[in-house]
Amino acid sequence: MSTVPTHSKTIGYLLWIFGFTGAHRFYFGKPITGAIWFFTLGLLGIGWLYDFCTLNGQINGRNQA
Repeated sequence: MSTVPTHSKTIGYLLWIFGFTGAHRFYFGKPITGAIWFFTLGLLGIGWLYDFCTLNGQINGRNQA
């Protein structure tokens, strides 16, 4: 049985480009961290870089849930 992905990797990475706004966090259903990213500009860039390294796993995790 195959599962249909609910979250696109392309959209996820495009939203990550504007990650300092938290857009990709909202897209993945994480409104609390999305708001934190929005108000702190992606945790002053550190969280934004962290998300670059973990974004593929975050997308896969949302698609399996």
